[in-house]
Amino acid sequence: MCCYLLVTSARLIGTKGLIEATIDGLTFHRSKSSAAARLTPRTYQVEWAEVAEAGLTEPAAGKPFVWITVLGEDATDGAPDSGLDPYAMKVRRRDRHEAREFVRVVNVELAVRQRWNDSREPEASSFGSQ
Repeated sequence: MCCYLLVTSARLIGTKGLIEATIDGLTFHRSKSSAAARLTPRTYQVEWAEVAEAGLTEPAAGKPFVWITVLGEDATDGAPDSGLDPYAMKVRRRDRHEAREFVRVVNVELAVRQRWNDSREPEASSFGSQ
């Protein structure tokens, strides 16, 4: 039995929305204009199994942004620096510390889930061979 306790609820408030990390995955909430520009619903979820990594880009000029790499998505379709990536969120400069912590929490959660999945694989293969 596995229980992921690292992420009970973490959230990052961006300039035009927020990202919530829950036990099920990441939920994006966007403003009407932001969702329309990205051709996404105002609220959508990405399950943990689909998330590869999270990162923070802090450009010399402009606002920092948190980006999420989603498996099966073409990175060139919505490059984070274009401002239209459906899995990126700009944050205020004063909130960059919270953004770093959010990215850390997401990446730690992904690492824990990967270790759990890796530890379960030998059991599954040995069970099937008996």
